[in-house]
Amino acid sequence: MRLDRLPVGEALVGFLAVALIATFLLAHRELPGSSTADAGANNSAGASATPAGSTAPGGLEITMTDNKFDNTELNAAAGATVTINIKNSGTSVHDVHVAAANGQFSSDFCSASGADPCSNPNRVAGGSTATLTLTVPNTPGAKIPYRCDFHSSEMNGTITVK
Repeated sequence: MRLDRLPVGEALVGFLAVALIATFLLAHRELPGSSTADAGANNSAGASATPAGSTAPGGLEITMTDNKFDNTELNAAAGATVTINIKNSGTSVHDVHVAAANGQFSSDFCSASGADPCSNPNRVAGGSTATLTLTVPNTPGAKIPYRCDFHSSEMNGTITVK
């Protein structure tokens, strides 16, 4: 056996392949219960509204899967404070970011200290739940967009003010 040629190149390629696969898997999986530092704001109490066509007591509901909302049309009473119950049934991290009353998002990603309503926590890991409490503008007929900031081209919806 000759020791002047060790399989360093093959070992390096194998190591890099394993590292790349591990990075990919970890990027799409977040530990349950973890959140960012600003999870905890936007947790104000208030009355809930029931979406049209829903018999769920206690408020509006959105279930997220990998890369879609199950409910893209929500209805809320003008001037009401509503709570949206959010469940992430997918494996990717998601959030729910509601635009300001003018229909514009003030930032690319929502946060508890931001101007727009944001899910609490603002990073909802797969299998986790969150809530979002907002005061609906007193403008019947208005349509307020919401989205997942992580998948904004695929995950969009509208809150219609009644």
